Amino acid sequence: MNSTYAPNGYFQLKNGSQTSKLYSSIEHSSSCSLGQVVSLRCISCGVSYNSVASHKVGGTKAASGNWPWHVGLRYKTGLLCGGSIISPKWIVTAAHCVYG
Repeated sequence: MNSTYAPNGYFQLKNGSQTSKLYSSIEHSSSCSLGQVVSLRCISCGVSYNSVASHKVGGTKAASGNWPWHVGLRYKTGLLCGGSIISPKWIVTAAHCVYG
């Protein structure tokens, strides 16, 4: 998948990456040699995606569509951190989730 920030390539997980820090696990590539890329899916503001995950991070279950700007940052098979969509191209999360 080509990206606005990588019009001539892809963002992918580094081959053999074992770290849980998302920032240090992503690299730019001109080809899709690993067969997997990092992607985000944008939806209209205020509209939730119709998929409800069974996992919640501390708290009570929200009604469908209540918090469509909240995202879960996942790494491999587990939830890494939460984040909030603040614009069409930016998600804000805690620094320790992506740096280090």
